[in-house]
Amino acid sequence: MFACGAALSPITDFRLHASAFSERYLGLHGLDNRAYELTQVARRVSALEEQRFLIIHATADEKIHFQHTAELITHLIKGKANYSLQIYPDSGHHFHSAPLRQHLYRSIINFFVGCFSVQDRVPTAAAKDEEED
Repeated sequence: MFACGAALSPITDFRLHASAFSERYLGLHGLDNRAYELTQVARRVSALEEQRFLIIHATADEKIHFQHTAELITHLIKGKANYSLQIYPDSGHHFHSAPLRQHLYRSIINFFVGCFSVQDRVPTAAAKDEEED
């Protein structure tokens, strides 16, 4: 399926999210819960056991409550998934500070570079020289 993934302030259960947003796309909760059930991310984490997953969340996120991340982590642990968590204390949803955004972007880039690194599979020029000696 995929080797790794990252989620920034993930919405894991639309029942926990702002009703105006959720109802616009999924309908009224309580009338037809099927859409809400189908979009719950936590039910699908068992497929992540062999993949690497990065979760990033700001603790003062005014749009997506940290409860989403906490619930996701609970299911990741139950599913024995390989995940990393990066927290930004007292930061909001939009990461207004330039140094904070730079740190965020660098963290995501480093995660994917590490995840997709092929060093172990492709011999480097130095390794080829050592083999020839």
